[in-house]
Amino acid sequence: MNYILVEALPFKAGTRSLLKEARFDSVEALLELPIAKIAALPEIDADSLEEIASFKRQVETWRAQGIEVRFNQSLDGQATGDHCSVLHYLFPQIQPGEPVDFFFRDEQGNQVRDRLVDEARISSRLKHSLKACGILGLREIFQLDYRALDDIRKLGEKSKSELLVYLKENTWLQIEK
Repeated sequence: MNYILVEALPFKAGTRSLLKEARFDSVEALLELPIAKIAALPEIDADSLEEIASFKRQVETWRAQGIEVRFNQSLDGQATGDHCSVLHYLFPQIQPGEPVDFFFRDEQGNQVRDRLVDEARISSRLKHSLKACGILGLREIFQLDYRALDDIRKLGEKSKSELLVYLKENTWLQIEK
């Protein structure tokens, strides 16, 4: 069976912010709502509406082709049902909804807000797998549902383990109280 990660098709930042403000907690909820109701959302602009409508059309095309699209990814990366984000998997001490920020270690050992996948000290095979599904920055990985890692093409157990070890060893948490 074919799988397409919804996370590999992110909306622009403005559209994502609009959807979060409108309290869309999952891609599935967005797809179930008719486009006319989405158009009625306050502060939606024509570009965001077209981006959402285009995405909905693409999903319908995939469904017509018999391609399964998984909807277990929350738009904000928080745990949904029995799922949890990569961030919560690696750092279970963080409670869902708890304000947290995280930083990565760069080559000089400094804290940076994000790193490109290409800059990370991980195998070329792992870099290629991540980039092939649209993940360009390490921050994006933390927003994925942990189980969605299994759906990344050519990301076997060895690469998955390498990725999780790298993230655990090179991430600093700042829990905001």
